[in-house]
Amino acid sequence: MKKRTLQIALFNLKEKTNRILHILRLRTHQVDFDTLEISGVDSADYPKFCDAYFEKGYFDDGTELNDEELSNLTDEHGDLANEMAFESLL
Repeated sequence: MKKRTLQIALFNLKEKTNRILHILRLRTHQVDFDTLEISGVDSADYPKFCDAYFEKGYFDDGTELNDEELSNLTDEHGDLANEMAFESLL
């Protein structure tokens, strides 16, 4: 029983550590907004573009954003996603 409890505690610690490292990574690197690509744009969604999301982008050091980072970026900067969606239809 103690071994299983220790395994669970170590797993939880590893997960927390990974989340902290992810947060620190986002804080130490800037997103290169010029590299962002938008997808899921549907003109029928105008003006909200609720299905639009960032599909691809890079940090300023050239590292590609992963799916979770892109999803978080879409959530945190929905106004930019909306603006880019609108501009993609012009």
